[in-house]
This record gives sequence, structure tokens and C-alpha cells, in this order.
Amino acid sequence: MQYIIYMDESNDEGPSFGNFYGGALVRSQDYQRVTEILEKKKLELNINGEIKWQRVTLPYVDKYIAMMDTLFDLIKEDIVKIRIMFTQNLHEPINLSVEQRAKEYQMLYYQFFKHAFGLRYSNPTGRDDLSLRIYFDELPVSPKDASEFKDYIGLSTVNQTTFLRASALY
Repeated sequence: MQYIIYMDESNDEGPSFGNFYGGALVRSQDYQRVTEILEKKKLELNINGEIKWQRVTLPYVDKYIAMMDTLFDLIKEDIVKIRIMFTQNLHEPINLSVEQRAKEYQMLYYQFFKHAFGLRYSNPTGRDDLSLRIYFDELPVSPKDASEFKDYIGLSTVNQTTFLRASALY
């Protein structure tokens, strides 16, 4: 079994919340169907390019809502799983080292990636051959830090596709 995971993030800090991480997981056998449904809906709604809520305008809000309704239908059918994590900024973290503060983004992203989809529980018998195909958005860190992050979680890249054996996380 192969899972395909798309990861995205925003390290924008607001007065209440920040460090937003999101991911969508699709089983490889459902990938083509999901892609076709979403692309068909985008075409029907005349939405071009990446869908980003920060770009929505009043004339487009109903189109974005229709697109999200389509996504929620796929979630309800259990062929897409969505996970989101963010930090609450009301209280400042204490007792963090200089390195922890410098690597905050990568450390939180790793924890999100490792735990959000319950990959630890995806192969309870250990008999199935599981792999992940992961698409990270461009990481908002230096190329060196991005490379260190991917090396740390054991990713290998082939033809711009990132692969990881699910068991490597644990």
C-alpha cells in the first residue's frame, strides 16, 4: 500500500495563532479519482491555479465554498484525510534553548508529519509493505535547513518525488 501525502504550511504569526501546518492523505489507488474530481470541479468553477483562501475575493467566495464542499464530500467518503495543526500564541513557550527556537519551524513540522495521520497504526500486523509519496510545499527555510530536515526524517528524493517507508518513522 502506498499513501500519498501533500504537505503545506504557513509560518505567519498572528496575535492569537501561528505556525500553521496542513496535510492531505490519499491512498494511491484513490489518487486518480480524487485528482479527476477536484480538477473537474475547478474547471466547472473556472478556478485557475492554486486555491488559497488569502486570495479569495467577494465574487469568488461561492466558488471557493463549492470547492471545499467537494473536498468535504471526498473526506466523508473516506478517500481523503485532512489534518491541520497550529500553535496558539497566547502564551510564550519558556525554557527553550537557542537551537530549539532557531529550529522551531522544522521541529513542529516534523511532529505534525510524524503524528497527524496515525501512520504508526497503519500497519498493525507489520505484514503489509507500506510506503509514502510525500509532496512538501517549498519549505520557508534556507536550502541547508530544508535539506537537513528531509535528511532527519529519512527522505529520499527521486524525480522530485519524496519517498519514505512508513516504518522508518518509528
